[in-house]
Amino acid sequence: MKLGVHLEQKQVITQQMIQTLKVLEMNVTELENYLSDLSSENPAVELEPSEFRRETADIEFAKEAEFERKLEWLTSGDRQNRTYYADDAEERGLEGLPDPSTAGETLAEHLHAQLLLKRYSKSDQKALDFMIHSLDSRGYFTETLSCVSDCFAITEEKAELLLFELQKLDPPGIGARDLKECLLLQLKRRAGTPEENPRLTELAEQLVEYHLEDIAKNHIDIIARKRNVSADTVRAACEEIRKLNPKPGNAFSDGRSLSFVRPDVIVVREDEEAPEDGSGGNPVPEKGTFRVLVNDYQYPKIAVNSFYEALEKETDDPEAKKYLREKLTQIAQVRSDLMNRSSTLERVAKLLVEKQEKFFLEGPGHRQPLVLADFSEALALHESTVSRAMKDKFLQCSWGVFPMNYFLTAAAAKRGTAAPAKRGTAAPDVPQEADGDLTADQVKRALQEVIASENKAKPLSDEKICAVLSERGISIARRTVNKYRKELGIPDKSGRKKLPE
Repeated sequence: MKLGVHLEQKQVITQQMIQTLKVLEMNVTELENYLSDLSSENPAVELEPSEFRRETADIEFAKEAEFERKLEWLTSGDRQNRTYYADDAEERGLEGLPDPSTAGETLAEHLHAQLLLKRYSKSDQKALDFMIHSLDSRGYFTETLSCVSDCFAITEEKAELLLFELQKLDPPGIGARDLKECLLLQLKRRAGTPEENPRLTELAEQLVEYHLEDIAKNHIDIIARKRNVSADTVRAACEEIRKLNPKPGNAFSDGRSLSFVRPDVIVVREDEEAPEDGSGGNPVPEKGTFRVLVNDYQYPKIAVNSFYEALEKETDDPEAKKYLREKLTQIAQVRSDLMNRSSTLERVAKLLVEKQEKFFLEGPGHRQPLVLADFSEALALHESTVSRAMKDKFLQCSWGVFPMNYFLTAAAAKRGTAAPAKRGTAAPDVPQEADGDLTADQVKRALQEVIASENKAKPLSDEKICAVLSERGISIARRTVNKYRKELGIPDKSGRKKLPE
């Protein structure tokens, strides 16, 4: 056995560093909760309400005052209302009365209200109630009839009859098991109205039953040949189908309160205007400059309670002095963590705006390739630190509110020199950009431009779109074109074809 002395370098992460990184990772809401918990456990902490909370409290007070005013008007104007509200207010107070502006009827409530007008046995009511609560957000019945049959000890035929009862309720199409049934239910409901054309409605039903996929692909000529009718008649029937609602349940509240995103970073555009050219026209913005604001005002400010600060200096009790010193040190550390969070977030956000300037000038679809390593090199921060600074945080700008991670996008293709145009064809009339990496957004935009300029009577196949993009210096595979086209909701070649009228 050999004894020796070795020099070794190790990176040790202290508890203090871990806490600093945790604070950096928190978004505005999490930070507010963290400071609230801190004030509960540390008596030396004093929290000054944030401006956001003060503004919210003012709004809530104004709403309550307005609601109370309406209530007084109702109670004073009608004896029945006065009696009702007086009895009710004793039990529940003002908070017991829901504000109609914040309430919304759910689909289940809407359907139950209609069932009250009909008479069913108790077992049938229970089965219908189960079916209603089995509807998804679209209004589709997502359970199986066998499940209903087993749960309520009825036959599947009986379960299906009850489902048909549910499908008779409003809105039309409710209780359908798939898109086809949903559309057929609506068409059958409309067939009985006098303003509908019976022959056109019948054709629309046939198209939904047998040609739904062809309709999605806009195969009008194929449908016309199969149904032995004119293309114009098929188009008219398709227009009737497009008037239907494929998701009848979407018009109702889901019973949950809305949650609002609170941005951690706000980007404000400040245009720099070029001097007038002497022609008498207005100055034209030459470029955009942006101001980055870290949203510190939304969480409370932390302060030290002066009583405990003075007590720590004056007390002779060693235990009390030690306890108070620990609590005061904790406050100092949290303040330091908050300052570190703000400065790191500001540095990351400023570089993000600089790298994604084209997005902030021109909007979605103009992101540039950007990865964590780009931040790490420019800011001398570890990639994990940058990731923590961006995690679960939102950025607000003139184009909307976006997760900060939205701006991290890898290159999808490379732009090279455009291929020479083939003999007898015109060169692509597109402004050429500098060589470099292209994001999926940029490739999709180029794909949309190619499809928008194609001959609609002879649309391009995915393979030919690849060739046109290659002429523009963008080399991607045919399957990538197919993938991006589907993501953009663009039909295939046959679906885009439009016959001359």
